[in-house]
Amino acid sequence: MRVSGTWTGDAEAERLVESVWQDERTTRSDLVNGPVFVVVTCGVNAITVVASDYRHLLARLRRPHAAGLATIRPLAVTGVLVCPDGVVLGRRAATVSQGPGRWEPAPAGGVDRPDPTAVVLDELREELGLTVGDVTTVEPLGILEELATGVHDIVFRLCTPRTATEIGRAHRTQGSAEYDEVTVVAVDELAGFLAGHGLLASAAPMLALAGLLDPPEAGSDRRPPVG
Repeated sequence: MRVSGTWTGDAEAERLVESVWQDERTTRSDLVNGPVFVVVTCGVNAITVVASDYRHLLARLRRPHAAGLATIRPLAVTGVLVCPDGVVLGRRAATVSQGPGRWEPAPAGGVDRPDPTAVVLDELREELGLTVGDVTTVEPLGILEELATGVHDIVFRLCTPRTATEIGRAHRTQGSAEYDEVTVVAVDELAGFLAGHGLLASAAPMLALAGLLDPPEAGSDRRPPVG
């Protein structure tokens, strides 16, 4: 991963970014603007990014069709965490700004420094209360792009010997409020669970990339993985 400068937009794009930010802060005074990275190029062997911030990411998510924001393609990480009892999924809390009430593989988060592996392990600790000592495998699988928002997710396979009971306890006692519920779903029950619950658009393609679901049918709003 190579960092090459800072994202810059024209005056109209910056006005839109500020307008979206102020609108969001009227309902969420706890919003914090922090560093993120934006994808410039993405290939099989390398990814080039530029520095940006959360204000710009949020504007792209809220105004996905704004021409001036089209080059904001945020970089994120997601860990598909597999334990002896199945796959860990989290339901995003009603208070979060992205995908409230939706289920996704957990942990997940934006990339704020040029070390995606360290970021996904930090998200594991912060969101689920598990540490690097709790995982035996940290394997990057590829990158998925969500066409509507430009978000590029680096998907990792994480494996842990912790049971569903232990993971639930860690989340309740040491995890953050990012997820209001965390569950472990047996692999052979995944398709049924996903059919009956609201998901982030990225969830099924990520699970397929990890070999836990059949690949999505043609017409998906996620590009095939780069890996």
